[in-house]
Amino acid sequence: MNEFYRKKASLPRQARNTESLAESLTAWKEFRLKNVVQACSNAEDSFRSIFGLLHEIAIKKIDAMLLSDSQEEINAAAVSWYEAIREQFETTAPSGALRDALGLTGAELEKILGLEPEISR
Repeated sequence: MNEFYRKKASLPRQARNTESLAESLTAWKEFRLKNVVQACSNAEDSFRSIFGLLHEIAIKKIDAMLLSDSQEEINAAAVSWYEAIREQFETTAPSGALRDALGLTGAELEKILGLEPEISR
C-alpha cells in the first residue's frame, strides 16, 4: 500500500470499536466489503465488476479465517493475508481495478491490524 490508499482508507465505526480481531474483521466484512460488492454487482463496466469481485474474494477470505476459534490463528492468518496483499500490490498491480481494490483493502486491513505507518498530513 502507499500513502494515497492509506489516506483514502476508512473503516466503519463498527470495525473500529471491537474487542477482538475476529469482531473487527466481521464488522469490516458486513459494513464495508459487502456494501462494495452490492454497489458493484450490476455494474456494466469492467472496472467496477473486477473491483466488486475482488471485494467478494476478500469476504470469502475473512469467512475462511473466522472458521478458527483461536484468536492467535486468526491473527496469523490476517497478517499473512495482509502480507500477500501488499506483495501483490507492489509487484503485480500496476493500475486499474486490481490496484485500487488491493490498495484500499490492504490499507483498511492495515488499520484493523494496527500496522499502518504514520501518515504525514
